[in-house]
Amino acid sequence: FCNDAHLAFPFFDVSFFERLRALRLDIAKENSIPPYVVFSDKTLKEMAEKLPQNKAQMLDISGIGEVKFERYGEDFLSLCKTFV
Repeated sequence: FCNDAHLAFPFFDVSFFERLRALRLDIAKENSIPPYVVFSDKTLKEMAEKLPQNKAQMLDISGIGEVKFERYGEDFLSLCKTFV
C-alpha cells in the first residue's frame, strides 16, 4: 500500500499546486475555517492536474459539488485559467 500523491496524480505542476494551496489558505483564514474544509489536498492535486476551465469541469473533480463550487469555485477557477 502506497499513499504517494505522485502515483495518484502523476502529471500535476507542484508549483501550481502550491499556488492553489495558498489560495485555499487565504480563503480559510477569511472564513475562520481549517483549510481542509475548503478543499482537500487530493482535490487540489486533481485540480492542478486537470486545470478546469469552466464550472462543469470543476464539478467533475472529486470533492467539488454545487455547494463548494458556489462558495469557493470561482476563485479557484480563475486561478486555473491563469495557468493554462
